[in-house]
Amino acid sequence: MRQARYMFFILPVFLLFVCASVFAQQNSEIIGTVTDQTGAVVSGAKLTLTQKETECLNWCKEGKTNWEIGEILSISEKTVEFHLSNTIRKLGVSNRITAVVKALQLGLIKL
Repeated sequence: MRQARYMFFILPVFLLFVCASVFAQQNSEIIGTVTDQTGAVVSGAKLTLTQKETECLNWCKEGKTNWEIGEILSISEKTVEFHLSNTIRKLGVSNRITAVVKALQLGLIKL
């Protein structure tokens, strides 16, 4: 029963991942841009993520929830939300799935 419940969670995440990959490939001109805190595109800036931001993003890639990531990394769920929101802002995307896709394309995380 527990495995079936996870399948219903993982399948939609996988499908969204595939759709986001296709969208990102079709819009490759926006990949690699860096935004500042106001959302303005910064040209010539180098994108870097902190170690915690990268760890949280890697666990997002595995389909983990904020609570699960917090338990794995021994940090609070709010801290995970903080790191992921910083990552989303830095990558100039709107959600965690597109953040994972863009980070993969930029080579910030490995598949």
